[in-house]
Amino acid sequence: MRISIRLILIIIAVILIAGCDRFEHNFIKPTYPLVEQLYASFSDSLLQISDIDVESISSFYADNYLNNGINKVQMEQYYRNLFINHPNSIIVADSTYDFDANSLSFQWRLKLTNLAGDSTFIDTLFTDQIALHEGKYQFIGNQYDPGEPSPKQKVLAQIVTGTGCANCVAIEAALHACELRFPGQFYYLEHHYNDFLELPNISEFMLYYDNIFSSPTTIFQGITKYLEPNNGDLAQFTALTQDLLNQDAKYDLANLTYTISGDTLHASIEITPKSALTHTNLVFNYVIADKVSTLNNLGGLPCRNVILKRSSKDISAMVLPGTVDFTLQIPVNLPTDAKIVAWVQTMNTPWDSQSLIYNVIEKDIFRK
Repeated sequence: MRISIRLILIIIAVILIAGCDRFEHNFIKPTYPLVEQLYASFSDSLLQISDIDVESISSFYADNYLNNGINKVQMEQYYRNLFINHPNSIIVADSTYDFDANSLSFQWRLKLTNLAGDSTFIDTLFTDQIALHEGKYQFIGNQYDPGEPSPKQKVLAQIVTGTGCANCVAIEAALHACELRFPGQFYYLEHHYNDFLELPNISEFMLYYDNIFSSPTTIFQGITKYLEPNNGDLAQFTALTQDLLNQDAKYDLANLTYTISGDTLHASIEITPKSALTHTNLVFNYVIADKVSTLNNLGGLPCRNVILKRSSKDISAMVLPGTVDFTLQIPVNLPTDAKIVAWVQTMNTPWDSQSLIYNVIEKDIFRK
């Protein structure tokens, strides 16, 4: 009886294995109506362009389009050149395309043939990216220009300190020495804790950076941390700063402008990616700081670059390059040496070694 049962089980297993693929599978591919609408309209518009008129496809490309160094104007000229070089021709776009909903990558194939369609002059696969604009998709490109030399990044260090912290005096002095040694390239900010300069939201900063409730703790470029038993010194800070300053900037920060209305600072800045990076968890941080405080540390030296107000803005969903507008409440008594310090950073949760600061900018502010 035992042998019979075993044989029956073996026979059943063989039948299941042999028959597991007998039936046709019908997996339904996800559909994206807006993407389909984009490509259908775009394909129709390609039939209307000529060596002198590309207006029909212009609206399909964002004004800030940039794809591997090619901008919108250059893309329009590309289409004109197709017909300048091949006067008696017609564009044929493949009826199919590839779309990745996660990265918004979009691939399509362009063919330029003679009017009869029996001779192909050009056969090109375009790899692009799209983005929603006013309810419709546009080609935006990967926002990367490999031919444009990248400027070097600037460096930001942040220290948790306090006017009653004895061990902080030497670290503050080392940071100030770096500031003098690398003018316009190195910046540092003081987050005060357990003193009269402490901000109400200081705990958010300290919790994010892995519960750094101790002074001094210094963080360079968002990821390199110095704390007990190695608080760092001028030699270590200098060597690290020099290394960081040799690295290309991943984002360019420019044209920081502001106005002050009542007790509010209104500002804007242009942010431009300098390499093909994901914008996941990308945050724009900004503070108002006092260059030289009226309060001293335990060494009798003035506290410097003290944060008076701070805030941030999630820009992970923004189309970049672009302009970021931001506001911040200013202190009741704005110091005459106040400044804005702003930076772009990946802020993963929890904080990790990829939570990099990519670049930083500083601008003096005063009531006009």
